[in-house]
Amino acid sequence: MGLRQDHAALIADYLAKGGTIRKVPPPEPITPSDVLKYLQENDVDVRAEPGRDGSGPHYTYKGKAIPLKALVELANRHRIKRRLPPFQLPSNMN
Repeated sequence: MGLRQDHAALIADYLAKGGTIRKVPPPEPITPSDVLKYLQENDVDVRAEPGRDGSGPHYTYKGKAIPLKALVELANRHRIKRRLPPFQLPSNMN
């Protein structure tokens, strides 16, 4: 049996036993404050702090500075565990 046939057999067996397959929902467009609020509501130690050079807020996680992209990745790891759609920043914010 080839690899595709193996996968097909495993999937058919899973479905025959009552398993279901759900499509991953599309990402939700959000703002940086949405991500920060979500993480804080889930007891993740993150903060926004004003940038020293006027470049906007910087984020800290466990006392270390992280960029916005890392903040979103952190939130998405939490959301995946809870089977929630991932966050996605608008393209002009990446």
